[in-house]
Amino acid sequence: MAKKKAETAPKDNTRVRPQGGGRRKLAVPSLDTFRELAKKTLGNKTKVAEMLGVSRYCLLKWEEEDSEIGKVFREQWGRRLDTYLDTAHVLAIGKMGEDENGEKVYVVPPDPNMLRFMIEKYGRMEGFGEEVTVNTNVNMKVGIPIEVWIEENTK
Repeated sequence: MAKKKAETAPKDNTRVRPQGGGRRKLAVPSLDTFRELAKKTLGNKTKVAEMLGVSRYCLLKWEEEDSEIGKVFREQWGRRLDTYLDTAHVLAIGKMGEDENGEKVYVVPPDPNMLRFMIEKYGRMEGFGEEVTVNTNVNMKVGIPIEVWIEENTK
């Protein structure tokens, strides 16, 4: 069992805590500052925090207190996605250039895996990959049955 520490009166030579002592709350930058930095970094919160000279945790706290800050970052994530889609498109179809003889060559060759991915994702919008069930009578009255043809032509 722990012993209780005896309460003692403060010593005469102790320092009195100053008014307003301790950690001070950092001032939150304006939304325009957040917009500008988020635009430069395409919404990378870690980089924005470094540019502001605060920790990522501090930036997340500010975002928790003011939902407008979060909206600024979400806007930039849409721009980032557009950049990713542009890059994926270049990877899928490749990029052409000319060599020293003037012949067309691939600077970035097409990536079949990326092309397959893009067709799978965006082809669905055009109906690619959808299953269609067709009910039909396949007993055609034209020609001869395959068994008869095999018997007549193979001996």
